[in-house]
Amino acid sequence: MEMFFDWRSLGSFLATIMVLRTALRDFLPPELQRLLLAFFGRLSSFLHSTDTVIIDEIDSHAGDAIPNELYDSAQLYLSSRCLAASSTIRLHKSHHSPRPVASLPDHHSVVDFFHSIPLSWTSDSFVRPANSATRLASSLVGSGGGGGDSIDQRSLRIQFHRRHHHEVHNLYIPFILKEAERIRTRARERRLYTNRAVHPGDDQSHCWLWSSQPFEHPSTFDTIALDPVLKDDIRADLLQFVARRDYYTRVGRAWKRGYLLHGPPGTGKTSLVAAMANLLEFDIYDLELTTVASNSHLRRLLVSTAPKSILVIEDIDCSLDLSDRKKKRMAGGDETEQERWAHQAQSRAPARETISLTGC
Repeated sequence: MEMFFDWRSLGSFLATIMVLRTALRDFLPPELQRLLLAFFGRLSSFLHSTDTVIIDEIDSHAGDAIPNELYDSAQLYLSSRCLAASSTIRLHKSHHSPRPVASLPDHHSVVDFFHSIPLSWTSDSFVRPANSATRLASSLVGSGGGGGDSIDQRSLRIQFHRRHHHEVHNLYIPFILKEAERIRTRARERRLYTNRAVHPGDDQSHCWLWSSQPFEHPSTFDTIALDPVLKDDIRADLLQFVARRDYYTRVGRAWKRGYLLHGPPGTGKTSLVAAMANLLEFDIYDLELTTVASNSHLRRLLVSTAPKSILVIEDIDCSLDLSDRKKKRMAGGDETEQERWAHQAQSRAPARETISLTGC
């Protein structure tokens, strides 16, 4: 059986729909109308069961049109999860980054899986009119434009089945942000900080308290000469400590771990510290106690360090007159000639506040 359709039949069909719509509105009670609308709404949702999340590179709905942090995080996440086998990628390397970062090119798609949920990512780009705010934001993120009155608006589109709405919004998106932060930490240039000699009245900001240089020590746990059992124990202890940061927060404890390294020069103490920093991808703060003038100065130095860092205090017993050593001299025993000269020099030096390392 063949069916023929022309414009006249379409007009008759639309007219019939309008008559039925008017009749239903006039003769059906409001309660039944709401039930019918809800039914057709659910039917439409069932037939169109795909949800879409759009992540714009520039938040044009905000008054200042600022760059969208979630867009950058999503591109970093995709570079580590989905783009290894992609036929086309975009590569970018910043000046301070040790390695290039891949991102999804415009008008390309890739599929990611999270808890066995398939999620389709698509990169879109279109030209939109620009105002002063969006033009400034596009210059910050590097988006070009076809002219002075337009910019390239890029966005990422996530499509998934509607029944996974809760998992995507409450689990997947936070997971993307967390993974992107981890990638940024790995990609950034790590630094070796050394404390400056600070005098009263000087600036107490981080850049004045610490001087820094790139940290590029080659030592790793695979290259250091250390007993294999002890090496594995230290590495496992470090990784367990880093993984339990949330536990420290829940029980109200400071997230810190201490190691006492001792031995004559040349036995590998510095190499072990460098191997720890390379394993955890932490910065190193080398604290020189001889330049610390007081407990308050020491406190400012400790507070200004980054959370994910290693604080190294070398030669503690030689840098300060520790209370235990003072007690031994008071208990009895003649001083050596070297100690007597040291005490005379210290008595002629300017007075210096006693420094306590309790709690470090």
